[in-house]
Amino acid sequence: MGTVRIGCAVDNARDYNNVVALSNLSFSYDSRPVFKGLSLSFGDCWTALIGANGTGKSTLVKLIAGGFSPDLGGITRGGEVAVCDQDRETLPDCFSDPEIVNDRAFFALLARLQIGDDWAGRWKTLSGGEKKRCVIADILIRKPAVLILDEPANHIDEPTMQLLINALSTFEGTGIVVSHNMAFLNMLASSTVLLVAGPPDTGSHAFMFSAPPQEALAEFEKEQEGRRERKQQLTLESRKIERAKKDAVEEAAQKKNKMSKKYLDIHDSDTRAKVNLARLSGRDKTGGKKVAALSAVFAKKEADLQNLNALGLRKTGAGLRGKKSERPVLFYAEAGELSVAGGVYTLEHPVLEVRNDSRIVITGGNGSGKTSLLEHIASVVRSAVSQGGPSCWYLSQELSEESRDTALTTLNALNEKEKGEVLSLVFRLGSEPSAFLTTRRLSPGEARKFFFAEAMRRGVSLILLDEPTNHIDTVSMDALAAAIQEFEGAVVLVTHDRVFAEKIGTVFWSMKRHGGRGQIIIESRRKI
Repeated sequence: MGTVRIGCAVDNARDYNNVVALSNLSFSYDSRPVFKGLSLSFGDCWTALIGANGTGKSTLVKLIAGGFSPDLGGITRGGEVAVCDQDRETLPDCFSDPEIVNDRAFFALLARLQIGDDWAGRWKTLSGGEKKRCVIADILIRKPAVLILDEPANHIDEPTMQLLINALSTFEGTGIVVSHNMAFLNMLASSTVLLVAGPPDTGSHAFMFSAPPQEALAEFEKEQEGRRERKQQLTLESRKIERAKKDAVEEAAQKKNKMSKKYLDIHDSDTRAKVNLARLSGRDKTGGKKVAALSAVFAKKEADLQNLNALGLRKTGAGLRGKKSERPVLFYAEAGELSVAGGVYTLEHPVLEVRNDSRIVITGGNGSGKTSLLEHIASVVRSAVSQGGPSCWYLSQELSEESRDTALTTLNALNEKEKGEVLSLVFRLGSEPSAFLTTRRLSPGEARKFFFAEAMRRGVSLILLDEPTNHIDTVSMDALAAAIQEFEGAVVLVTHDRVFAEKIGTVFWSMKRHGGRGQIIIESRRKI
């Protein structure tokens, strides 16, 4: 199975030209199949390319862009392919190209993206979100046939994300977007390709949906749930048949003994005559035929079970659930003003309370002090640990190489039972445990999953997460959300991803600048 289209009716209102088409494509990396017999097409709309880490998203993008050549099969492209990488530090060429800078369409595009006239002159001082807008403008004005975006929504706030979506929605070619921000994908993409790891000898499978990712994942999960139920049913049926087969074997053995004349009295001519008649009529073969028939049915059920296992069905959720603190309130601040980040920010706020089962999401634009508030909460909670306060775990926005090395050192120091518990949760979060045991350095996404799993194993009571979906694929993000929902303690997190926020949060603290430099207002609301 290379590609399957399931769920979600095709949007017939739009004309799909299939500018990019992959036909029976196979590609291997280090002798390991990544794709085998993959056939896939992308129409003239935005398609979200999603899937767990290691399923081949980056490889597929490079194949489409021409960076890799397939081992077998072909790729049809309707024209020029442009790729927008995650980060770019040099000023885009469009700002120095006289044919572009004098084009009215370019001015209109700059206005749509709210790019200032002086931005080109102060490129090095621009924020990451501002630079991203300039790069998007450079690509859109050139009107490629195929546009591939790699993590366009990383570290950008809601207003910037909306500007990008408004501009990208005008693109008339084939758009393919890889992003960890589900809210961004849902607003931009009208179709979805989901990559799912298959058995080692087949590589990943592709599932196509004519729907945004959130709807596509819901449809896929519904289909997977059906498979899980079918697997459970087949397992019960298989066990029942196995028991029936065992009984049939015993019954056949008993009949065989009855058919034997070895232990009959040589003078019992009537019984000997009956045995001869049974042999002559073939009735002594009935038991053997029954065993053979049951064996065939059992083999079919086992084959069906093996096919169900081929998609790598796995549980999600925590498995390890942490620990709820005995203290009802973990952090409390009376309404008023709070100075954080060494006095850089002054927060004007209502009552701020973190209870032992809170689910709090902190939102706000770039530079609104979200991280500073989270760090302040962590500092207050940690200072109370020696007085019997709750244990907490803090996940920063980015993990250094040293932190990722620490993750492996910590993993290797665990005993077999502890290691098994952690790797079991890592598996539920969408990663293969083998990758953790064979690599010299974990990827940022893998390290985040490990630290989360280790915190759950240690039974922490409060987790503080700063942009937890950074470097986490959309499939793993769903699994992480499920694990956090099952966590028994309190959660406070910062995120720009509205979909993830709504799955987790019951209380929302919104932060926005007000008045002078560093003056921030916090508003609190409960989920309706």
